[in-house]
This record gives sequence, C-alpha cells and structure tokens, in this order.
Amino acid sequence: MESGRRILLEALELPAAARAAMTLVLERRLEDAKTLALIAAGDPRRMAVLVHEAATLGTARPLRLGQILLAQGLVTSRALAEALATHRAAGRRIGAQLVADGELDPREVAGALWLQHKLRSAALALAGASGPAAAPPIISGA
Repeated sequence: MESGRRILLEALELPAAARAAMTLVLERRLEDAKTLALIAAGDPRRMAVLVHEAATLGTARPLRLGQILLAQGLVTSRALAEALATHRAAGRRIGAQLVADGELDPREVAGALWLQHKLRSAALALAGASGPAAAPPIISGA
C-alpha cells in the first residue's frame, strides 16, 4: 500500500501550491485499499504517468482502458493492438475481447475498470473542485 501512495505523490511533479491541492483530492479519491493495491501492482513509472494525466488533463482526455491495462502490465502492446483491431467487428468491448482472446481473466478486467472509474472520478473532482473540501471520498476502505 505504501508503494501505491508513493506513486500517487511522485506522479504530481507540479508547483508546490498546485501539488498540495491535487494531492489532497487524489488521496481522498484514490486512497482506498483496493485502488492503492491496483496502483502498486502496476509498473510504477507507467502508473505515475496515468495518475499525472488524470490530475493534469482532467476531463479533457479520459484515460482509456487499454492505457490502464498496459500500465498494470496485464497486456502487451501487441495483444492490445490485436484486440483493438478485432473488438468492434466481434461486437465486444475491449475488455471482453481480451478475455475472449485469452489474454486476461474477467477479474483483471474488473480491476482495471475499477481503477479507470477511480481515476475518472479524481479527474472530475479536480476539474470541478473550488477547493480541497469540494472532493469528498466516494468509497473508502473497499
């Protein structure tokens, strides 16, 4: 869990004032046990980039499930590219295609979707926050 917290903090290479406010919002949104475990399980550098993008881009460009799966080290770039090329024709979402291809199991997809939701929630809180009190935790201790 400590490595998940460290990744959150390292992701915020921002001026001190902005970093303090964003750190508080991200901690409130992303510090539940399940989310920290998912962050810590991934590649630290890629996860830091994802958290940084969620913090700085806000809702301008939502994080894609494939980005999260790559950062978690659950799929290779090649496997993701193949699934992206075939999922629409098969009428599946990308996670379902990766399961059908045998690249992931449903629990891994569920974990990545959880993390995607939490990162989007943090981005929305940062985009709409007028101060640290504007972003209460949505789920704690899950």
